[in-house]
Amino acid sequence: MVSRSGTSARRPSLQRRFIGIGGVASLCMFALLVISTDWNLVLAWVVAWTPASFLLYGYDKMQAKRGGLRVPEISLLTIAGAGGFAGALAAMVLFRHKTTRLKFWIVAVGSGIIFCVLLIATAF
Repeated sequence: MVSRSGTSARRPSLQRRFIGIGGVASLCMFALLVISTDWNLVLAWVVAWTPASFLLYGYDKMQAKRGGLRVPEISLLTIAGAGGFAGALAAMVLFRHKTTRLKFWIVAVGSGIIFCVLLIATAF
């Protein structure tokens, strides 16, 4: 794509769009859960981010098999740490993706422990 000045304008890659759409969808799902249920906010947050995390890990595994453009590791780690740990762990086991990378286990299990502690702390 060429702008008026003759330089090429950078368009967001498909991966960044996919990640952005997943983030917006998760935030919308979180808002709907908060409005429509009496769930704890921490639980609603985790439930909202879990599907996006699972799908993102699955997409990255598919791209790895095809030899296509991959999702940056920092994006996978961030979504797992931000509350999508359950989806990340499920996808890691189901798709056998990133299972040999210790940092993925540390982030997913570590954030799972942190969110469980938060859930228990806010329940009382």
